[in-house]
Amino acid sequence: MTNAIKTKLAAALIALSLCPVWFLFSRAVAAGDQHSTQTPAVFSADSHLVEHYDYDKLPVVFKPRVGGLWIAGRLLDAFSDGGRITATAFRNAFGAYNAGWLFLIFVMLICLADNPVFVIPFVFAGMCCSFNSPGIATFYAWDLPAMFFFTLSCLLWERGKYIWMLAVILLGTVFKETIAVTALAFFFTRLGWKRRLVFFGVAFCGCFLIKLWISYAVLGHVQIFTQDLNAETPDKFFILKSNLTHVFSLSWGNPLLANAGSLALVLCLPMRTLIDRGIKCVIGAFLIGQLFAGNFPEFRIFMEVLPVSALYLSRTVQNWNTGNVKPNKLPATQNEPCFTAVNDFAWFLATSHQATNRNGALAIELAEYVCEQTHYREAILVGTLAAAYAEAGRFKEAISTAQKACDLAAKSGQAELLKRNQELLRLYRAHKAYREAAEPAHKQATQ
Repeated sequence: MTNAIKTKLAAALIALSLCPVWFLFSRAVAAGDQHSTQTPAVFSADSHLVEHYDYDKLPVVFKPRVGGLWIAGRLLDAFSDGGRITATAFRNAFGAYNAGWLFLIFVMLICLADNPVFVIPFVFAGMCCSFNSPGIATFYAWDLPAMFFFTLSCLLWERGKYIWMLAVILLGTVFKETIAVTALAFFFTRLGWKRRLVFFGVAFCGCFLIKLWISYAVLGHVQIFTQDLNAETPDKFFILKSNLTHVFSLSWGNPLLANAGSLALVLCLPMRTLIDRGIKCVIGAFLIGQLFAGNFPEFRIFMEVLPVSALYLSRTVQNWNTGNVKPNKLPATQNEPCFTAVNDFAWFLATSHQATNRNGALAIELAEYVCEQTHYREAILVGTLAAAYAEAGRFKEAISTAQKACDLAAKSGQAELLKRNQELLRLYRAHKAYREAAEPAHKQATQ
């Protein structure tokens, strides 16, 4: 059994132990409290129960989030008996709904995240911060679905699955419009600018049309900004002032404490790679939107970016633990001995036979740096980058990069290097990463 499988099994055990706990936590707040009954009201709005909150009385800003409301309504109908439901059954339905979505989030992280054993407990801890104040411990039917689609979109982007990412963004908009923010990540790819604009344009136009269609279906007319129709919603500048006040306050409602502190921490961490820049852009755009439209003491609004923040923190800590060589402190000139050393280290991190030595994220960071400094003209350096992509599971990029390495080797007449990269290309096309032999350790072909 490989270390990767052992890690995923350990993460699965942790996930299975945490989901029942979240079921109990959710069940405890299902009926609301003395301050507000909006949690059960929203959850039952689209059900067919005899005694339920009238959908028409929902705040206008909530109505277009039809995906979660519809699923919650059907779940309550399943738990009811002849259109009536007991308090216990309602709590069980609410707990099952939230625990079910959390289970899907954990499965996604186990399958796609690099370090699920770290990320899953961190996500759970961050979610528990939503109970920071009993007066605003509300949970709505779209909170966890929004977290699921937001995270899935970012994970697909990291792996270069742009078509699937586009589909997730469009589907996620049915649950909550903020999923559209992840479309900004299309600008942080290795695609040409024309293709970046096409992907972003399709995502933007698709989300815009979905928003118009839903608003017409639930409101009876086309409306772009549904929050503007809510008479109970304060002026945006009033919301801005209130939220900024909370940022600089010494209270449990300070958003610096949100998501177990990871929200503030991620904003302070350095941006070392293209992925880091993309994630920070997406999180920054999300926070700007919440600054004008959200309620900062209500920590549940930040859960949407919690797994993405945890993944960012995990990569950073992993780089710290492996004695990261900082690319921004390497010479900016084309120093061949320096590049050779960095390239060798990146190759080692990507292909070592010992799993404890491999670090795909750091290998990509180093290999991208030397390739950028040499303008992607050196076959041996580009070949290392392809191996790093393969180690990180980004096989689409590994294949295209390995093909480029073959083209460069052929153009420069490096027959041995061409043959070697062709062998690696076949390996990547089979979705397999290259591993050096334990003894003796073979080295990548040189010029």
